[in-house]
Amino acid sequence: MLNNFLPLGHFDTFDVVAKLHKLSPHTWKGVPERGEVNNDLIGRGASLLLRAHDGITSENWLENLSVDDLPALAEWESMQRLLDRAAGAIMAHPLGGQFLSGEMGRAMVSRLDPGSTIFWHLDDGPYHSRTMRFHLPLVTNPGCLLYSGPETMHIPAGSLWWFNNHVRHSAANWGQHMRLHLIFEMCRK
Repeated sequence: MLNNFLPLGHFDTFDVVAKLHKLSPHTWKGVPERGEVNNDLIGRGASLLLRAHDGITSENWLENLSVDDLPALAEWESMQRLLDRAAGAIMAHPLGGQFLSGEMGRAMVSRLDPGSTIFWHLDDGPYHSRTMRFHLPLVTNPGCLLYSGPETMHIPAGSLWWFNNHVRHSAANWGQHMRLHLIFEMCRK
């Protein structure tokens, strides 16, 4: 039995992935404010922020600030629909109805390059104490793993999962192709 992962549904992501490839994710520079430094020693990856707060800095990334849609999401109708459907599935599940307000927090598409890892860490701070995290893989390969506490999962493309980021967690792409996950949070009641 898993304690740090919960499956919540499966979605057709074809339209989102078609648009995603037009956005050339291999050229994304990353978000240094959230620790994406892109170096060979600690791994390569980047994120395209879809929802975030204004004036992001390394110092305020963990603060509980109001979150809004960014231009990347405003111009991406298929992603808007996917996020709406995913939020609806979450709120229809007992997990959502019991613990969540229905308000979405930050959202991003996160790229993890082949052979790269995200080091073990704990998401803390005021923002994370009021949210729950969800992953929906858009492009993956069998070598992509998520680690949360003592549990490890490969999450198939199109499947929506609650992911416990309140315990030490990590990610790795041991495959030969980039991993692209839609990662977003929902606000607690």
